[in-house]
Amino acid sequence: PENVKTTKYEHVLPLLASVEESEEVDGLLILLNTVGGDIEAGLAIAELIAGMKKPTVSLVLGGGHSIGIPLAVSARRSMIVPTASMTVHPVRMTGLVVGAPQTYQYFNRIQEQIVSFVTKHSKISKQRFLDYMMATDEIATRLSSVRALAAADAAGQELVTLCSACHHVIKRVNGDMQRSDDIRTKVNNYLQLDVPYEGQTTVLHYLEVLRDRIGWDAVAAKVQNPLKGKKIGAYYGCLLLRPSREMQFDDPTILEDFIRAIGAEPVYYGMRNECCGGYTTIENRACASKQAQKIVGSAKAQGAELLITACPLCLYNLSQNTDGALPVRYFTELLAEALGVGEDAE
Repeated sequence: PENVKTTKYEHVLPLLASVEESEEVDGLLILLNTVGGDIEAGLAIAELIAGMKKPTVSLVLGGGHSIGIPLAVSARRSMIVPTASMTVHPVRMTGLVVGAPQTYQYFNRIQEQIVSFVTKHSKISKQRFLDYMMATDEIATRLSSVRALAAADAAGQELVTLCSACHHVIKRVNGDMQRSDDIRTKVNNYLQLDVPYEGQTTVLHYLEVLRDRIGWDAVAAKVQNPLKGKKIGAYYGCLLLRPSREMQFDDPTILEDFIRAIGAEPVYYGMRNECCGGYTTIENRACASKQAQKIVGSAKAQGAELLITACPLCLYNLSQNTDGALPVRYFTELLAEALGVGEDAE
């Protein structure tokens, strides 16, 4: 349907099976103009096409991304018209996303399946495909951030993020739109916004809202269940801090100040600002686990009973890729607990 972006593919599976079994069909031509869609069904179709005994040819028309790439390379011969394009990007999801470890495990598994299928059925190497997927010199990786920034600007509002990874991306894109004439021109030409966007929106992390818009004293005054006696280590990681030109969190104390505001005692430890290795989980889980365990060990050695973070990916890595000896919580969970608005609150 025109008003639904996600394309449903399940009905194609029995049709492909009938094509393979039919004596009246000599071969299969797949015409592709994908707009994204059901990843699992798309991979199932790609596997089915790749296993067909009859001749198969794919032809990419117009634009294509997401599951369109595995579909394109699934045929024995793949072609693309000169005016068409295929966009490589990591797995993503529209609508409500639950920030739980299982969600990241699902993303990791699906991404690995896509990468493995594409590299197996084409001449591109895994590393080259990943390089394309994570490229920073194309405007496609900036468009969704600019749409959010422009929407906030149109509403006359600041843009607040709860996730350090999202904050990192949106704030850096905002910086690109402020400083780079080339990027700004390309993005605005593509988006065709009613008012061109030039980086005028203020981007705030929710921690900055608590500190600069509300104030730690005001937060402390609202605490109903102070976490007295709790020794909590603040884990910043890399995405909230670097590069410092955009992030502007040099010599950070904002998480420690937050811990004090909810009545607990902050624990300082040596690796609070080090990268946890979360982005290497897909390719090298052992490496990510080793780095995460070092961080947890560093905090525990200084007496921390709990770690808090403002990054969902760090939360996943520190809780799922370590020995589990030190609990890890998202900072908003402790805020809700201290304010008396937890899951059991009436």
